[in-house]
Amino acid sequence: MNAGVEKMVPTGILDCPSELVDQIVQLLPQTSFLALRATCKDLQRKTDYHFKKRHLPEKTVTLANDFRPSLASLMGFASYPHFARLIRKVCVEVEIDTLLQGNWLFSMPKTPTAGKWTNHFNTSPEMPRTDDRVVDIGLLFTSLGKLPALEVLEFAQYNDLSTPAAHLGDQQLVDTDWCEKCRKPSRYDQCVHFTMFCDALLAIARSCVDLVNLCKHYNISSDKTAGRLREILDLANDLIASDLSAWVEFKRAYPLLPHGVSFKSLREVTFAGNPMVVYHAKDNEHSLLKYILKSSPIMEKITLKGAGRLGTIWGFNQLQYHVGWGMQPLCMHWGPRRELLNTRCLTSVTLSCLHVHAHTINYFLQEHGQTLRQLMLEGLALPQPFRVVLASYEKATKLELLYVRAPFTLPPGLSMYFAPTVFGDLASRQEVQVFLYGGSIDQEEMKEIWQKTVPPGVLDTSTNRDMIGWRFEGEAVQPGVRFLMANERRLYGL
Repeated sequence: MNAGVEKMVPTGILDCPSELVDQIVQLLPQTSFLALRATCKDLQRKTDYHFKKRHLPEKTVTLANDFRPSLASLMGFASYPHFARLIRKVCVEVEIDTLLQGNWLFSMPKTPTAGKWTNHFNTSPEMPRTDDRVVDIGLLFTSLGKLPALEVLEFAQYNDLSTPAAHLGDQQLVDTDWCEKCRKPSRYDQCVHFTMFCDALLAIARSCVDLVNLCKHYNISSDKTAGRLREILDLANDLIASDLSAWVEFKRAYPLLPHGVSFKSLREVTFAGNPMVVYHAKDNEHSLLKYILKSSPIMEKITLKGAGRLGTIWGFNQLQYHVGWGMQPLCMHWGPRRELLNTRCLTSVTLSCLHVHAHTINYFLQEHGQTLRQLMLEGLALPQPFRVVLASYEKATKLELLYVRAPFTLPPGLSMYFAPTVFGDLASRQEVQVFLYGGSIDQEEMKEIWQKTVPPGVLDTSTNRDMIGWRFEGEAVQPGVRFLMANERRLYGL
């Protein structure tokens, strides 16, 4: 070695100037950034600005078979107000769509199992069963409710490429007496995990009886709880011990529990995940999407997007329920059950690739006509003629934009034929006919393409016609509605 050359000494990241660390962390993906922050307090301090400004405002939560750390992460942030107030947007990636529908949880036999609630926070080769993980509805719902500045909530379909699943091995951080992560006893208002779990049960329980049974199932004793939950459990224990008739009356009264969660800042909800979360059994009272819509008093924008492929939805219904319409979309119940949408600020509604009832859209026009400014209807399958859909259009006096594209009519009975609906002149109808029926590709596949989006390669997308949709703005909205109602036709093959 040349004696005149100084020996190079390796420099660690802690020895780098703050400006260089700042440049490095800007290039890191979120998972690597958070791993870096977890190494020491010095790096936490140096990366604090980017943590609060870049990573906290938008949070992603993954509900998948083999990935649960992101839900635990959201619960952790939600439990600390100085972090919770910085989160503006949450995207929920859903793989297990049944997690968002929890009716069967309340029909399960309730058998006490010591430490069962801790399975939701510890990791092991065997994850909790799906039916037990329905409590994740409440954990997510309660966590979101603790974010005072939350404005946007999005649901997307999870896939293996969305978020790399972290396999953490067997980690037992929480037991029934002590939480190693919180370094506190497993009691309400001390351990974050136990507190959030109790709040989750309060959020999803339909009644006091449900709550008592759930606590029994998860072996949660009243002496470790507090507040409303402890009052209910103590009352139930007293009634069971002293007076059987009083307990019977307590069960018969079946008082509903207000979940106490309100999204006071939530303005926008977008759902573009598995349509089976929107389509649900008629008697299913427990859906995360329904909980959120009922608890958002200033909701302005709702977007519900299905997955397309109408025949797939039909086949799933028959497979699961053995009847043609055993499942119905959530939005079909919005009309007769108006309490499911608790807002008077609604300005924009987008329904795409869903099977909806005409009364659904009429409900929006009637109940929200004084605030509704945009109505987007794409690829809907309707059991009634389209003219019934807009029968109450005169109520929407503030409507500034109406967009209608690719509606389908469902004939009565058990027919699987979905007839495209068109409104244009002969040239407009023929353009769609040639696209759907004139090629060598399966007609159902062509319908799905048209249902989801304007087909690629279509020329002149600026002129209203059936292939690209009918867009009316401003003063043209009311005449446009009358045009659609007067010119509706079903389209058949060549």
